[in-house]
Amino acid sequence: MSLSEGFYDALGHTIKVARTDLGIERAELAERAGISYSYLAAIENGQKQPSSHVLLALAEALGLRSHELLESAENRRDRNLSASEEYPGWLSGKPARAPMVAASMAAPAAPPLRGDFVTEMARLARDLSEEDRNVLVALARRLAAS
Repeated sequence: MSLSEGFYDALGHTIKVARTDLGIERAELAERAGISYSYLAAIENGQKQPSSHVLLALAEALGLRSHELLESAENRRDRNLSASEEYPGWLSGKPARAPMVAASMAAPAAPPLRGDFVTEMARLARDLSEEDRNVLVALARRLAAS
């Protein structure tokens, strides 16, 4: 797996999410960053890799520092990669499928996890070895069962 695998898709999605969260249209962000609408669209769709100059301009136009934009994209990439692994949602950042159980045997639903907790757990889990992840999952299952 290359270091940049999925990064530019995650970067584009991060830019799009930041833009829409701020209520900025694509044309306006392109103008603020001094790039064309079509170039921004290609970046947001993961089709083009922006230069460092363009990254800096986009971050500034979004009210971010360049390292904040890159870190957010890396976190999104890591969540996307870990979500493809077979770990529970709280480890991968992706909701786990609920097992099929009779309604009378189902445990009460846990309150939803806050996004920042899931992000932090996914970030920490990606640095664990496969063996350590398995130990952590086994421990979590024991805790959940008690």
